[in-house]
Amino acid sequence: DIGDEGAVAISAALENNTTLTELNLQARFRGVKISATGAQAIAKMLAVNRALNSINLLKNDLGGGAATIVAAAKQNGKIKTLCGIDEGKDKVDFWNQGLEAPDAVLLSFDLEFNRALTSLDLYGNGIGAGGAEAIAAALPQS
Repeated sequence: DIGDEGAVAISAALENNTTLTELNLQARFRGVKISATGAQAIAKMLAVNRALNSINLLKNDLGGGAATIVAAAKQNGKIKTLCGIDEGKDKVDFWNQGLEAPDAVLLSFDLEFNRALTSLDLYGNGIGAGGAEAIAAALPQS
């Protein structure tokens, strides 16, 4: 758990990265989480990094920063997942994982690009209406 300070430092280091393709920044339940401030740094990095294709940002407190990250990932063109879902995976179980609306926004990105996904379990999460809307908007595209 790296929080905003760690997210800023890692993002700065990865702006010129040419080798690292996967990065897991998923937060623990009670750990220090990345907020919208750290999300801005991650989005800035994603706009210029051409090596990363997988980043897991689930369970952080990204707030509106999740949408900023999604926009940057779409602009990047190489990112395949913001939730750590393996490309081509057909079933994903997020049952009772403590996911919230910003996680659902990240998941909406994955749903747009992972066309093999046929089963998604979100039972027991607190994604709320906003998160459900983000997921629903991505479904017709998958």
